[in-house]
Amino acid sequence: QNDQRHLVLAHLFDKPCFLGLLAVQADSLSDFHANTHIPIVVGGQMRYEVTGDPLYKEIATFFMDVVNSSHTYATGGTSVSEFWFDPKRLAETLTTENEESCTTYNMLKVSRHLFRWTKEIAYADYYERALINGVLSIQRGRDPGVMIYMLPQGPGRSKAVSYHGWGT
Repeated sequence: QNDQRHLVLAHLFDKPCFLGLLAVQADSLSDFHANTHIPIVVGGQMRYEVTGDPLYKEIATFFMDVVNSSHTYATGGTSVSEFWFDPKRLAETLTTENEESCTTYNMLKVSRHLFRWTKEIAYADYYERALINGVLSIQRGRDPGVMIYMLPQGPGRSKAVSYHGWGT
């Protein structure tokens, strides 16, 4: 049954200061906490699937394209110390606290929806790159189930000396 109260409730989670910027195709991701906001986009994707409102598909498409072109390392990961920084300035952000594993996992959700809807190979390519470099690579080979929280990208950095270290 189509209950509009559910849609009204869903709109309470829209976060207009974020989705509104994406709706007008503004790359204003800087200083947003990445893993708080990626699930908002995933929620918008679900709204598109349920309501058919094309705005949420457009938002997700723009979001994925801008993150992938301006805020993503070669590995497919995104964010520095959990936040996005200025677009196309990634070289300045290379530290021990890059590529939060949770953001990579959630970006896989965004790209999976987009690939399913559009069949565009770029989304599958991103998915493959992020899965291999940002999910499979965060595991500690000798300790099954142990993973790293932040994948360091800086020169001379390694997973062995990550500030956040290993956990489950």
